[in-house]
Amino acid sequence: MIEYKMENINDVIQVGFIFSYPPSIAEKGKSNKIMNSQLNHLLCKLNRKYDQLFPNCNYNVYPITYAYSNSLQVNGAIDLNLISQENNLKRIKTDLKGVNIIICFGEKAHFALKKVIEVYDFNIRIIKAKNMNQPYCRSIKKLDEKTSVRVRSNFKVLDIYKEIEKQLNI
Repeated sequence: MIEYKMENINDVIQVGFIFSYPPSIAEKGKSNKIMNSQLNHLLCKLNRKYDQLFPNCNYNVYPITYAYSNSLQVNGAIDLNLISQENNLKRIKTDLKGVNIIICFGEKAHFALKKVIEVYDFNIRIIKAKNMNQPYCRSIKKLDEKTSVRVRSNFKVLDIYKEIEKQLNI
């Protein structure tokens, strides 16, 4: 069990998240699993050092949005012009209202948030991180064999944690 610091369950959430890709309908269970494991693991690591900014290790208490909604997707692709549409930018602004810091996971998320700031003069601090939508299992060769074995690792979470930590300390 991962322990974390949390003085008050009613702590004000100052941080929001924007992801480059919304969970597709077909992969809803898979993306929820990624959110549960990777994002919660990341939040627990951040909570240990920055408990005032990250008072909870459960992603469900933080505002989360996506660079675009599934309805904007055409033939499985997304155009940056679609992300820049006024109704999409307004949705992002509304979803992330009231936070001081927004962590962008991926390039499309960063692009969308920069557009929101440009259009609405949204005053927030941006932290840019790698996309978190890939699973974090790795194939590792055993020393005594030539076969690969899939093992669960937290390399991606550690990389993203380091990225966020660097930008928080600026």
